Amino acid sequence: MRPFGAGESRRRAGLLYDVILRRVLGDGFADKEAADEVVAGSRSTLFHPVMLTDKPATGRAEVVPLDVLDRSWRFMPPKVARADVAAAMVTEVESPAYAGRTVAVF
Repeated sequence: MRPFGAGESRRRAGLLYDVILRRVLGDGFADKEAADEVVAGSRSTLFHPVMLTDKPATGRAEVVPLDVLDRSWRFMPPKVARADVAAAMVTEVESPAYAGRTVAVF
């Protein structure tokens, strides 16, 4: 799992989010991109969650492949609870719907 705005999802994050994320994570982006390359494959799904929160799960997280993501935000992506991202990942393991793709979770 890598943060939204890194690697393949960078072009979809928004300018302000990109600047903030790069300031916070700094050199960590190169490591995250290398990690995605190691695990990427026809049977794996790479998750790029948007801004994570520690709030309780809502059960309403959206999982959208990056290649069809219609980004409705301009500067900052929405927030998503870590619990909702975890639930989306478990669902993908149990019933793969996005194998071989990178998805945004929000």
